[in-house]
Amino acid sequence: TTYLAIATVSCSTGWMYNSTKFTISCRADKSWEPISGACVLADCGRGLTINQGSVTYGSTTTFNSSATVTCNSGYTANGASQIVSCYPNATWSTTICGALDCGAAPSIIRGRALTSSTLYP
Repeated sequence: TTYLAIATVSCSTGWMYNSTKFTISCRADKSWEPISGACVLADCGRGLTINQGSVTYGSTTTFNSSATVTCNSGYTANGASQIVSCYPNATWSTTICGALDCGAAPSIIRGRALTSSTLYP
């Protein structure tokens, strides 16, 4: 490596560099500038909010950790898992708690039941 060469600092999947200086240079004394940061495990934290639901976290919230989403009564995870995962970029996967669909209203002999929606509530 030659004088003034530049090296770019990057971290493995699931790890994040905790500095804003991502490059280092080769100095005139044949040494590299010191790296100003470190690779730390990506942490999604405990701030995930789900409309019409709640989140229960495990013991950790770092990369590859999971949390459980519980939908409120009358709501369900619409086609998605109730388990969310911490991604390598320190964000949670997500799910949506959607209203349960009651389907068509029951029929009544010599009458009808009208609805404006089949969704709860």
